[in-house]
Amino acid sequence: MGIRIAAVGFIMLLLCTASGLDALADSAALNPSALGTVGFRFGGNDEQRGYLGISPDAQLSLAEIKADRLIIVVFNVFCAICQSDAPVLNSVYDVIEGDTKLKGKTKLLGIATGNTDAEVEQFQQKYQVPFPLVADPDFDLERAIPENLRTPMIIIARNADGKALQVVKTHFGAVARVADLLAEPATSARIDGAHVRSPKE
Repeated sequence: MGIRIAAVGFIMLLLCTASGLDALADSAALNPSALGTVGFRFGGNDEQRGYLGISPDAQLSLAEIKADRLIIVVFNVFCAICQSDAPVLNSVYDVIEGDTKLKGKTKLLGIATGNTDAEVEQFQQKYQVPFPLVADPDFDLERAIPENLRTPMIIIARNADGKALQVVKTHFGAVARVADLLAEPATSARIDGAHVRSPKE
Protein backbone atom coordinates (compact mmCIF):
# COMPACT_ATOMS: atom_id res chain seq x y z
CA MET A 1 0.00 0.00 0.00
CA GLY A 2 2.88 2.34 0.85
CA ILE A 3 4.48 1.75 -2.53
CA ARG A 4 1.20 2.52 -4.30
CA ILE A 5 0.84 5.83 -2.42
CA ALA A 6 4.43 6.72 -3.30
CA ALA A 7 3.84 5.96 -6.98
CA VAL A 8 0.65 8.04 -7.00
CA GLY A 9 2.41 10.96 -5.36
CA PHE A 10 5.35 10.82 -7.74
CA ILE A 11 3.19 10.58 -10.84
CA MET A 12 1.08 13.51 -9.67
CA LEU A 13 4.28 15.50 -9.28
CA LEU A 14 5.21 14.68 -12.87
CA LEU A 15 1.76 15.64 -14.13
CA CYS A 16 1.89 18.95 -12.27
CA THR A 17 5.24 19.90 -13.76
CA ALA A 18 4.26 18.61 -17.21
CA SER A 19 1.18 20.83 -17.07
CA GLY A 20 3.33 23.89 -16.48
CA LEU A 21 2.39 24.21 -12.80
CA ASP A 22 5.90 25.05 -11.68
CA ALA A 23 5.06 27.00 -8.53
CA LEU A 24 7.92 25.26 -6.74
CA ALA A 25 10.45 25.82 -9.51
CA ASP A 26 12.54 28.03 -7.22
CA SER A 27 13.13 25.01 -4.97
CA ALA A 28 15.76 23.79 -7.42
CA ALA A 29 19.24 24.34 -5.98
CA LEU A 30 21.36 22.93 -8.80
CA ASN A 31 23.33 24.79 -11.43
CA PRO A 32 21.83 23.54 -14.72
CA SER A 33 24.92 24.69 -16.63
CA ALA A 34 27.17 22.47 -14.52
CA LEU A 35 24.70 19.62 -14.71
CA GLY A 36 24.44 19.86 -18.49
CA THR A 37 28.19 19.60 -19.02
CA VAL A 38 28.54 16.21 -17.31
CA GLY A 39 29.28 13.40 -19.74
CA PHE A 40 28.90 9.65 -19.28
CA ARG A 41 29.96 6.61 -21.24
CA PHE A 42 26.66 5.11 -22.38
CA GLY A 43 26.64 1.40 -23.12
CA GLY A 44 22.91 1.11 -23.79
CA ASN A 45 21.36 -0.49 -26.84
CA ASP A 46 19.70 1.17 -29.83
CA GLU A 47 16.26 1.00 -28.17
CA GLN A 48 17.52 2.91 -25.15
CA ARG A 49 19.28 5.47 -27.35
CA GLY A 50 16.06 5.92 -29.28
CA TYR A 51 14.15 6.42 -26.04
CA LEU A 52 16.54 9.18 -24.97
CA GLY A 53 16.77 10.62 -28.47
CA ILE A 54 20.56 10.63 -28.46
CA SER A 55 23.18 9.96 -31.12
CA PRO A 56 25.15 6.70 -31.32
CA ASP A 57 28.26 8.36 -29.89
CA ALA A 58 29.98 6.69 -26.95
CA GLN A 59 29.59 9.77 -24.71
CA LEU A 60 26.25 10.84 -23.25
CA SER A 61 25.64 14.44 -22.26
CA LEU A 62 22.55 15.22 -20.19
CA ALA A 63 22.02 18.36 -22.26
CA GLU A 64 21.75 16.18 -25.37
CA ILE A 65 18.59 14.41 -24.19
CA LYS A 66 15.47 15.95 -25.70
CA ALA A 67 12.52 15.92 -23.32
CA ASP A 68 9.86 18.32 -22.12
CA ARG A 69 10.56 16.77 -18.72
CA LEU A 70 13.68 14.77 -17.89
CA ILE A 71 13.57 12.86 -14.61
CA ILE A 72 17.10 12.05 -13.47
CA VAL A 73 17.26 9.42 -10.75
CA VAL A 74 20.60 9.59 -8.91
CA PHE A 75 21.23 6.39 -6.99
CA ASN A 76 23.79 3.84 -5.82
CA VAL A 77 23.17 0.15 -6.33
CA PHE A 78 24.13 -0.62 -2.72
CA CYS A 79 21.78 2.00 -1.27
CA ALA A 80 18.89 0.23 0.52
CA ILE A 81 16.47 3.11 -0.10
CA CYS A 82 17.41 3.15 -3.78
CA GLN A 83 16.65 -0.55 -3.98
CA SER A 84 13.24 -0.12 -2.35
CA ASP A 85 12.44 2.78 -4.71
CA ALA A 86 13.00 0.63 -7.82
CA PRO A 87 9.45 -0.87 -8.04
CA VAL A 88 7.88 2.59 -7.66
CA LEU A 89 10.02 4.08 -10.41
CA ASN A 90 9.25 1.08 -12.63
CA SER A 91 5.56 1.83 -12.16
CA VAL A 92 6.10 5.52 -12.93
CA TYR A 93 7.79 4.55 -16.20
CA ASP A 94 4.89 2.21 -17.10
CA VAL A 95 2.30 4.93 -16.50
CA ILE A 96 4.25 7.50 -18.54
CA GLU A 97 4.69 5.12 -21.46
CA GLY A 98 0.97 4.29 -21.35
CA ASP A 99 -0.13 7.94 -21.44
CA THR A 100 -0.12 9.64 -24.84
CA LYS A 101 0.24 13.05 -23.18
CA LEU A 102 3.44 12.02 -21.41
CA LYS A 103 5.05 9.39 -23.63
CA GLY A 104 7.99 10.77 -25.58
CA LYS A 105 7.86 14.03 -23.62
CA THR A 106 8.69 12.83 -20.11
CA LYS A 107 11.72 10.56 -19.88
CA LEU A 108 13.62 8.85 -17.09
CA LEU A 109 17.35 8.28 -16.75
CA GLY A 110 19.13 6.66 -13.82
CA ILE A 111 22.69 7.67 -12.90
CA ALA A 112 24.52 5.28 -10.59
CA THR A 113 27.09 7.39 -8.78
CA GLY A 114 30.22 5.48 -7.79
CA ASN A 115 29.12 2.24 -9.48
CA THR A 116 30.65 0.23 -12.29
CA ASP A 117 28.98 -0.91 -15.52
CA ALA A 118 28.78 -4.47 -14.19
CA GLU A 119 27.13 -3.37 -10.94
CA VAL A 120 24.59 -1.26 -12.81
CA GLU A 121 23.79 -4.08 -15.22
CA GLN A 122 23.20 -6.45 -12.31
CA PHE A 123 20.93 -3.90 -10.60
CA GLN A 124 18.94 -3.33 -13.80
CA GLN A 125 18.40 -7.05 -14.28
CA LYS A 126 17.57 -7.77 -10.63
CA TYR A 127 14.95 -5.01 -10.36
CA GLN A 128 13.87 -5.18 -14.02
CA VAL A 129 14.35 -1.44 -14.51
CA PRO A 130 12.86 -0.58 -17.94
CA PHE A 131 14.46 2.85 -18.41
CA PRO A 132 18.16 3.52 -19.19
CA LEU A 133 20.74 3.46 -16.41
CA VAL A 134 24.30 4.72 -16.70
CA ALA A 135 27.29 4.09 -14.45
CA ASP A 136 29.29 6.97 -13.00
CA PRO A 137 32.26 5.13 -11.48
CA ASP A 138 34.47 8.24 -11.31
CA PHE A 139 31.88 10.40 -9.52
CA ASP A 140 31.71 12.91 -12.38
CA LEU A 141 28.22 14.00 -11.35
CA GLU A 142 29.32 14.51 -7.76
CA ARG A 143 32.24 16.66 -8.89
CA ALA A 144 29.86 18.81 -10.95
CA ILE A 145 27.45 19.40 -8.05
CA PRO A 146 29.53 18.53 -4.93
CA GLU A 147 27.47 20.54 -2.45
CA ASN A 148 24.18 19.02 -3.55
CA LEU A 149 24.60 15.37 -4.44
CA ARG A 150 23.42 12.58 -2.19
CA THR A 151 21.51 9.37 -2.81
CA PRO A 152 18.75 8.80 -3.54
CA MET A 153 18.10 12.04 -5.36
CA ILE A 154 15.62 13.02 -8.05
CA ILE A 155 16.20 15.93 -10.43
CA ILE A 156 13.38 17.08 -12.70
CA ALA A 157 14.57 19.25 -15.58
CA ARG A 158 13.30 20.71 -18.83
CA ASN A 159 15.23 20.21 -22.05
CA ALA A 160 12.83 20.56 -24.98
CA ASP A 161 15.47 21.68 -27.49
CA GLY A 162 18.25 19.28 -26.53
CA LYS A 163 20.64 22.18 -25.93
CA ALA A 164 20.29 23.43 -22.38
CA LEU A 165 18.88 22.04 -19.15
CA GLN A 166 16.54 23.98 -16.89
CA VAL A 167 16.24 22.43 -13.45
CA VAL A 168 12.62 22.55 -12.28
CA LYS A 169 12.66 20.59 -9.03
CA THR A 170 14.93 18.48 -6.87
CA HIS A 171 14.11 15.93 -4.19
CA PHE A 172 16.30 14.05 -1.72
CA GLY A 173 15.40 10.80 0.01
CA ALA A 174 12.93 8.01 -0.61
CA VAL A 175 10.32 8.39 -3.33
CA ALA A 176 7.61 8.08 -0.67
CA ARG A 177 8.51 11.59 0.49
CA VAL A 178 7.82 13.09 -2.95
CA ALA A 179 4.12 13.15 -2.07
CA ASP A 180 4.96 15.66 0.67
CA LEU A 181 5.79 18.22 -2.03
CA LEU A 182 2.24 18.15 -3.40
CA ALA A 183 -0.33 20.75 -2.46
CA GLU A 184 -3.28 18.52 -3.32
CA PRO A 185 -3.99 14.77 -3.23
CA ALA A 186 -4.18 12.55 -6.28
CA THR A 187 -7.69 12.49 -7.71
CA SER A 188 -7.23 10.80 -11.07
CA ALA A 189 -8.82 7.35 -11.19
CA ARG A 190 -6.26 6.30 -13.79
CA ILE A 191 -3.37 7.19 -11.50
CA ASP A 192 -5.04 5.85 -8.36
CA GLY A 193 -5.38 2.52 -10.11
CA ALA A 194 -1.79 2.41 -11.34
CA HIS A 195 -0.25 -1.00 -10.87
CA VAL A 196 3.11 -1.09 -9.11
CA ARG A 197 5.27 -3.54 -11.00
CA SER A 198 7.47 -5.57 -8.67
CA PRO A 199 10.89 -6.95 -9.71
CA LYS A 200 9.42 -10.48 -9.83
CA GLU A 201 6.88 -9.68 -12.56
